[in-house]
Amino acid sequence: MSKLSIHTINARDNIMLEVMRSYFSVSSTGMHREIRRMVAETVRLLAEKGIDYKKLQKALVPQPGRREIALIFDTLGMTESFYALPIHKRLLPALHRKSSRSILHGDYIGKNQDVMYQNLVDVLQPVRDIDYRHSNQFYIVYINNLTDQMIGAVTKAFEGYHPFVGCVDTTFSSPFKTHLSFSIGTSYIQHGNVIVGQHEDDAPSDEDWNLPGFPFEEAGYKLRSIAGNPFSVLLSYKIERPVYQGFEEDTEFSLNALHATPLKLGDLEVYISPERFEYLRTTPGHGVRQGEVQSTSELTALIKAKIGQNYLYDMTHDSDWNVSKFNVVLELGESASRYRARLGLMYQPDAERIEVLTLY
Repeated sequence: MSKLSIHTINARDNIMLEVMRSYFSVSSTGMHREIRRMVAETVRLLAEKGIDYKKLQKALVPQPGRREIALIFDTLGMTESFYALPIHKRLLPALHRKSSRSILHGDYIGKNQDVMYQNLVDVLQPVRDIDYRHSNQFYIVYINNLTDQMIGAVTKAFEGYHPFVGCVDTTFSSPFKTHLSFSIGTSYIQHGNVIVGQHEDDAPSDEDWNLPGFPFEEAGYKLRSIAGNPFSVLLSYKIERPVYQGFEEDTEFSLNALHATPLKLGDLEVYISPERFEYLRTTPGHGVRQGEVQSTSELTALIKAKIGQNYLYDMTHDSDWNVSKFNVVLELGESASRYRARLGLMYQPDAERIEVLTLY
């Protein structure tokens, strides 16, 4: 594989790579080969089922200019023991069929109920009054890669549906969003008219299993599934949160996928050429918003402060030219002026630096 391309690696919520490295004492060179093998196998499995891995990028990578939401449902009073079923039955027909997104779900669980309550009420846009008794009465469906119009279509699907209590805009960071990143995970990917899910690791690869049990075919979708381990590592959307000390493995494995020498991201010099800085500063739609930085040193300092708290996406390596690149999605600005920007970087381990290529 002379060219490697990976949308995302989820070593944050799946410990398979970490266990493999630790149990078998695998070197960084060995992990580099193993991750490349897993990517190639996943791309092959998807292709056999008519799915182009490259086209899943928008479902797996945060998109500047698009929004993310969490739909909140109160399960108290619901008569269905499988309360997720009627919710997804309404959701599936409302999803935009000419784009892709990840659907995550789970219960709102946690120990500190006072904090759980405050985190939710601070951001919830309620559609009715709520009798809040305990956090675990709420079921949450998280959806990424949405426009305003798509959000309108989704929320309209739940008009008059009593369990639906409101929506949270989770595009930007909040304590509520951080909590969700620890408690819910990807159920399936909606890719146009196809649902991509997972099946048991020992199931025949040519079969398609509906593990969530949702009415995909009834809603007009084709169901395709692959084994759970590659799905969890390579096809799971990571709700962004700060990278806490002790949880840097995700970034480390992402860099290891690109190169046999995975250095610590925070230790690397950030470099941008004067010519590229001038281009980013003067070209509409590129760089940070006007007035935020005035020099290369200000921009590199801003990037240095942000990059250690972010995840790596769109990782590519061309072994013919020995070039490794990746993107980071930065949250910039303050309060109501927040925005997201995609930062493109070249990884140069021999020089112990990363070079800024694009920012838009």
